[in-house]
Amino acid sequence: MTRLQADFLRECMSEFGPVPIDEFNRTFCVVCANRDCSRSGGNNSQFDHRVASWQSNLFTQVPRASDGDSNYDHIRAKKFLPVDRLPDVNMSPPKFEVISPGGTFPPIQQIMPVTLVTPPKEVQIETPGIPGPVPEQEHLPDNTPFTQGTVLPKQSGEVVIQPGGSYSFDSDE
Repeated sequence: MTRLQADFLRECMSEFGPVPIDEFNRTFCVVCANRDCSRSGGNNSQFDHRVASWQSNLFTQVPRASDGDSNYDHIRAKKFLPVDRLPDVNMSPPKFEVISPGGTFPPIQQIMPVTLVTPPKEVQIETPGIPGPVPEQEHLPDNTPFTQGTVLPKQSGEVVIQPGGSYSFDSDE
């Protein structure tokens, strides 16, 4: 259902004086973004067209190749699942068995249960070639405070300009 839109041509042209309507339309209306105006170029944007037609373009009215088109024979030869159902997906984890020449080994969990022991914090294990723990750094402030009046060291031949002084780059010094 389209709604009736107003024509704001008179209000827009009042700011520019007597201008031919066709010239005004070509200059201003095509770039206008006022969607309430019937002459606005913003009512015909490609983005609005895509937003309004995405579902039909992608799902309901998709262009299809004819069945006899030989360009798509290699695709037609593939076995696709029907679209009316979801594919069956086995969500259970796979079960692996290790087979040896003498039979089947029991699962690893039955042979040796794994328990993790964490050493106490006081104990430090040193290994050759690996540096020790990194010492904790003290917390630095988030922003470094600005220190006014920092002066770089003077080098020979530099000109120092005092506050309120001026310098001309055109001089032959």
